[in-house]
Amino acid sequence: MARLLWKFFLAAITVQLIVCLAVSGWLTIYTWDTPDVTQLARFAPQEASKIQIKDSCLSSETTAISYTQIPVSLRQAVISVEGIPTFPVQIARTLFCNSHDRMLQRELKEMRVATELEWQFSSEQLLTIYINRLYFGDSVIGIQNAAQHFFGKDVNQLTLPQAALLAGLIRNPHYYSPDKYPERALQRRNAVLDAMLQQGTISADDAQSAKAAALK
Repeated sequence: MARLLWKFFLAAITVQLIVCLAVSGWLTIYTWDTPDVTQLARFAPQEASKIQIKDSCLSSETTAISYTQIPVSLRQAVISVEGIPTFPVQIARTLFCNSHDRMLQRELKEMRVATELEWQFSSEQLLTIYINRLYFGDSVIGIQNAAQHFFGKDVNQLTLPQAALLAGLIRNPHYYSPDKYPERALQRRNAVLDAMLQQGTISADDAQSAKAAALK
């Protein structure tokens, strides 16, 4: 009886290994033409640099900034409403948004790229890549270009309410456009400030003062 159970156990393990290898091989073939994620390292530069973007979703010139150039308030604002664990997936999606692949194939490619991003980049690098590739509406790509477009200043000069406004645009740049829909933009900005307050990254006084700032 023991020998029979042992044979059954070995057979089950063998079948599982064969299935795993088959699935792994199928996924590799099905998603073989994914982009080289190491190329995204240029979106996490050591210092500000001009970058020409031309991929599945984006086609423009932007200024990529380094992690140290991103104000702490802006980092906290983005993380409070987006979250570091979601960055690999969201970055991956920007590489396939105009893909002609079938939905399942595109989703599998996104998963593969997201996994590769997690392996190859730190959380700081992922945040930097993400924020330098964001689309803010009106053909504006990247956080530096957004700071210049909306406030006429470099990103490292942003105030807390300005940082919260830009972070709020990420979800839907058109719907929350401060130029077209200032009331929506204001409400969204304040929602970001509330999220930052709940996570303890700003004080109640800071949140209240930022909410009182006019939407310029």
